Parts: sequence; structure tokens; C-alpha cells
Amino acid sequence: MEGTGACWWRKARHLTDNSYLDELASHAAKERTTTVTRPDNGLVRDLAGYLRGLNFGRSADPRLDALWSRLNTALPEMDASLSGIRMDLGAQHLIPRIIRNGVALELTELSDGYQAILVIVLDLMLRYAYLFFEGDPLAGRALVGIDEIDLHLHPRWQRTVLRRLTDLFPNTQFILTTHSPIVVQAAIDQGSTVLRLTETGGAVTAQPLSKRLMRALRGAEVGSLLFEEHLFGVESRYSVQCEEIERDAEALQSKVGSGDATAADYGKLKTAVDKLEELVAKEDRRRADGSTMAQMVRMQGEFVKALTDELRKARK
Repeated sequence: MEGTGACWWRKARHLTDNSYLDELASHAAKERTTTVTRPDNGLVRDLAGYLRGLNFGRSADPRLDALWSRLNTALPEMDASLSGIRMDLGAQHLIPRIIRNGVALELTELSDGYQAILVIVLDLMLRYAYLFFEGDPLAGRALVGIDEIDLHLHPRWQRTVLRRLTDLFPNTQFILTTHSPIVVQAAIDQGSTVLRLTETGGAVTAQPLSKRLMRALRGAEVGSLLFEEHLFGVESRYSVQCEEIERDAEALQSKVGSGDATAADYGKLKTAVDKLEELVAKEDRRRADGSTMAQMVRMQGEFVKALTDELRKARK
């Protein structure tokens, strides 16, 4: 499965419940779902119809009835605001609605984030129902690839999406791609294998993170993963403007250390350090946690000021 999205609902068809159930069985036998954002995937495009088919088949097939019950218990496990799914009588057929915070919503009325995760979960559950006929179908052994799992997901869901998927489908091997350090952090803490894709000369290679680095990053702040050169390699935790101040301060400190700094350089360095101190203090007040990192930055700032004062005195 590649990507997530909701545009396929616009092309949904209107078949009988029995026809949707028959198509559900035939689609599930296909080797893979190529995408959930292109109209060639009938299973996902007609998800509401297939839910109708699944509901229709419950009376004749105990396995489908068990899967329906599992679906209703899975939704609140995914998000506490979801309490289940119900079928409401419509003008032409039953309409599946997700209950969120006590309000019944059609699939198209959910936010992109909810649609994104529900598409993945419901697609797999419906498919597994016709792939694995013994025991719990969700416990079937499978390989699932999902590109950009973080797409449209709120950061809260990014923290838990991997665990939710592996809990629901315990014997499925998931291969996920992401640009989110939150998802990577969850993967590291869960003990999953993490690989970094790099492109050199037009060739893409996958390099696993070392065991040492995995141990070092376990339980780390999300920001630490952003700055890790073997992952995202972001150069600063602050805005681009503040990043420029940091670079200037580093260059000026190098000049001071080498003895090449002028009186103007000392002044510029003090100004830069003052700005950075102000930024860190402001962030510290915002977080109101007196973080150890903020205290260390303040200490470093005082050290740099003292050092520049001593060097200035020595040069007189």
C-alpha cells in the first residue's frame, strides 16, 4: 500500500450490498493494494460500500460477524474519541457512520487525519477477512508497505500509529517510510529496525542505524532525532533567522580562539551571545520547566562572555 488520502471517495459506486461483498472477496485475493490515492483501487475507493457488504454478510458468516465486532473494538483502541461504527438507514441503502465523541459521522465527514488512518486499518481488516480463514484473521502473516505513514496524521497519532498497527496485526511485518522524527522515535523505542535512505549519484541506498546509535536514541526527545546527522540532520532547533545568529557566533568564537578576532568581532560575538541567551530564556519561560538544556546554554553563554572579556584584557 502506498500513501494515504481521501480523494477516492468521490468515485465511489453504488452497488448492492451483496455485490460489494462479492467484490470484497475478489479484491482481497489480489496480491497487493497499489495505492489508496489513485482511482484504480476499488477496494479503498468503495470503502463505505464494502463496509455495507461486510455488514450484510454477518448474518450468514460467523467469521464476518466476529470481524465486525473486532472492528468496533479496534476503533476506540486507536483513538479514545472513537467509539465504534454503526449502520444507519439511508434513502437507498444503509450508511456506515463512525461514532466520534458521540456524534455519528460519515467517512467523508472525518478529518483527513482520521480518514488516513482509517483507510489503512479498514483496508487491511477487510482484506484479511478473505485472506486468512483459520483463527483470528488479523493474526494472519503478511507483509505490508506504507509510504509516508505520517501523511495527514496529527503529531499525537504519529506517536502511536506504529504501535496501533502492530497491536491490531501482530503477525504483519510493516515496512514504513516517513519524514517524521516522531514516527522514527516511536519505531526506535519499539525496537523496530530503522534505515536511512540516501541518494548518491542517482542511486538510493538503505543504511540501517547502528545498534549503538539505536541505544543512544532510545527514549530521546524528538528534537534529538531532528539533529542526528544519521537521520534528519537539521542544523538548528530554532528558526532560520536564529540559525544564522548561531552560525555567526560559531564563526566569531573560532576567530577568538585562533587569536584573529578584532575589537569589532568581540562586540559582534557579545551581541550574538546576548541574542541567543534571550532566545533560550524566552523558550525556557514558555516551557516553564527550567530545563537542564536551558541552564547549560546559559552557563555556556556566561563562559563565552567571560572568555571574551579575559581575551580582550590580554590583548590590551
